[in-house]
Amino acid sequence: MSRRNISRNNGADTQPQQREWRGSRPGSIKVSRSGAILAALGLLFMGYGASRGEMPVVLEKAINICMECIGIG
Repeated sequence: MSRRNISRNNGADTQPQQREWRGSRPGSIKVSRSGAILAALGLLFMGYGASRGEMPVVLEKAINICMECIGIG
């Protein structure tokens, strides 16, 4: 005995339903207020660290960590 897939709508609506976009266009990026504040705060702290001359220190630490992972340092 073979099984048949019996559809209640007799083949109508065989295409998947498309998502309805409300308030924005497809492909647009919605930025939440908290996300924008956190991004701005991150940039502010990066600028503060760069103004204090912390970039060479961070680069040296990153190089040391990479060398330890590879097994050279």
